[in-house]
Amino acid sequence: MVHNLVISNVPGPPMPIYLLGAHVTGLYPLGPVVHGAGLNITVLSEAGKVDIGLLAARELVPDLWHLADAMPEALQELLAARP
Repeated sequence: MVHNLVISNVPGPPMPIYLLGAHVTGLYPLGPVVHGAGLNITVLSEAGKVDIGLLAARELVPDLWHLADAMPEALQELLAARP
């Protein structure tokens, strides 16, 4: 196995986006869980907002909700550490 985690950052448009005149209020980032990888974390930005998608192989990451639940506190720690 070469790796077990894939992290991807996809910068989106810096302004709000619309589809057929309707404001898009949420984006759902996702990426592949390739053979041998247990977890994919994809970050997608749009109009100053960041969405994070988590996909996992169930046999390698049996409790993905635990990781998802820890995200808000970890992101607050990162923001507090900014210069």
